[in-house]
Parts: sequence; C-alpha cells; structure tokens
Amino acid sequence: MTKRHYIHLIHRYWVFFENLLCYGYAMDRIPGMSVYPFDQWSAGRPEWQDPNNVIILWLWSSPGMIDVIPKERKASLAVWYIESVGPPEGLCPDQRPVLERFLGYFKVPELVIVGFPSSAEFLKPYCRKVIYAPTGYDPAVMGTPNWSAPKKYDFAFCGLEAGRRNWIFPALRKRFGTRFIHITGKFGLDRKSIYDQCRVVLYIAHSVEPCFAPMRVWQSIASSAALVTEKRDVWPAVAGRHYIEIPEAKEPELDLFVDRIERTLDQPLEEIARRAHEELSVYTVDRAMEYIAAAL
Repeated sequence: MTKRHYIHLIHRYWVFFENLLCYGYAMDRIPGMSVYPFDQWSAGRPEWQDPNNVIILWLWSSPGMIDVIPKERKASLAVWYIESVGPPEGLCPDQRPVLERFLGYFKVPELVIVGFPSSAEFLKPYCRKVIYAPTGYDPAVMGTPNWSAPKKYDFAFCGLEAGRRNWIFPALRKRFGTRFIHITGKFGLDRKSIYDQCRVVLYIAHSVEPCFAPMRVWQSIASSAALVTEKRDVWPAVAGRHYIEIPEAKEPELDLFVDRIERTLDQPLEEIARRAHEELSVYTVDRAMEYIAAAL
C-alpha cells in the first residue's frame, strides 16, 4: 500500500458521518492514506495528475459529485457506491432514479467498490471492475458492547421512516408499544448506548433490494443487542450465527410478520450478539483497504 497514495473523498452528509470519522482516525495507522470531506475537493486539484494516487470517491445521490472528476487525469479513480442496488422494480421510488443515474458512470473508474457479493454481481456488467469490501468497523467511533447494560426495550430501529417502513412501523408500534423504540438523529456512541439497552437491533429496509445497508452490520456489533433482519445479503455476517433472519414482510400478512419478530425474543440473543462482535469486529477499515489495494 505504501507505493500508492489512497485519497478518500467522503461526503459530510449524515449517511457518511461515521465513515468519515472511521477513515479519518485510520490515517494515523495506515500509511499512504488521506481523507477529505468531499466539499473540499474540485476537478482542478493537482492530486488528480499524480499517477501514484488512487482517488476514492464515496458516491452519494447528487450527480454533481461526478463533476469533480476531470476529463483527463493520471491518478486512478475508484468509486465506493453504497446506494441501493438491485432490480429497479424492487427499489423504492426515491432510490430507483439514483441507481439509474449512476449506472452510466460506472465504466469511468478503474474500480467500483460495493458492500456485498449480490451488489457486485448486479453491477458487474456496468463496471470495468467491481469488488465487494467491508466499509469498516472502528471501535473508537462506534464503540464496543456493554454486556452489563440493563435491557429497557425489546426492539430498536434507527433511521428514517420511509418506503416500506411507512406501513410496517405502525404495526410494530401497535403490537410492542414502548417495547419498540424508533431512534432518529443519533450517531456513534450515542446510538450505541441506546442499542445496549435493547435486546434486538431490528432492521427493516425501505425497499426490497437484495443487499443490506453497509454500515448497519458494524453499528449492530458495537452493541450488546442482537441483529434481526429480513432475508438480505448481509456479508460477511452469517444468518443463524451472527444475526437472526426473518421472512420478508408482506403487507397482506403483516400480523404474521410481527409475530415472527416477537418470536425472535426466544432466541439466544446475547450468545448471537457476542459471537457477532467477536467474529465480525475484525472487518476494520484496515481490512477494507487491503481489499482495495489487492484489486488495483
């Protein structure tokens, strides 16, 4: 890795907040790596003309991010794409145009990086080269489990109420009441401390895309709660070992779906959470950079 210089351009938007911190902290221990907030960059930066540079653009929904790529460059370009991926009919209306907008750009970079095998397989026809890699866990940013924390809630979800969640969440509130906590605007250690008070970190996707939201794995293993999610590609986590998998929600059978969620409380939740933290916390930023260096 020392032969090349890896430059990450990461958006300040809240979706990337913890990525920006994780990679910023990692600069002290990973030689040949720099991290910049995306808004500090432009197409005129001289770094684009150094052939030893690999510039990694963490692509967000704004098409303006492509404008920072000059027409002529000597540096290698990699794109880290963490938006929704999958057949368009499975994506929610807000996410579908984002994917369609960027598919045409994926022949430009030398490498496209995604979070899961299913994402890589879907994007393969559109890319010069695509790999899947962990976005990276960092205990300094996300924390470590507090196994002695008292459990005040059964289920927690952190994120926006959008897409499928608009008809699933009312059913969860009706069944579980104060046993279900919906968290918004909490990040890093603040969110982790709330998760520690819950038996389950519940993930409900806003669409039926096959892949999992990349940072959700690392956010869940930072706490003492066990992850429960519908059937998704949750690489490198393994269903039944690192998390509990439940069937996908269908609106006509919503009560059965909520029943299935409630039955997860009978599982050995702490055992699953401990195993997930022990075995998945090795997928650090350092390991992510090893995947990228090997691919270029």
